[in-house]
Amino acid sequence: MTDDEARADARTGTGWINWDTERNCPMWSTSSDPTITLDGEFTVRELLAVPHFGPQVAD
Repeated sequence: MTDDEARADARTGTGWINWDTERNCPMWSTSSDPTITLDGEFTVRELLAVPHFGPQVAD
């Protein structure tokens, strides 16, 4: 999944994700407290976009 695909999937769902419009990403990806808040119904693809915005772990 690319950055653009993850953003599109996360933003176009029927559920609610706390979104940072200035940075065009979920609030938890830029916060010092990376708590994820979701509300509503989500497709599998929308949920797969969630970890895309998490901390990057080196291999």
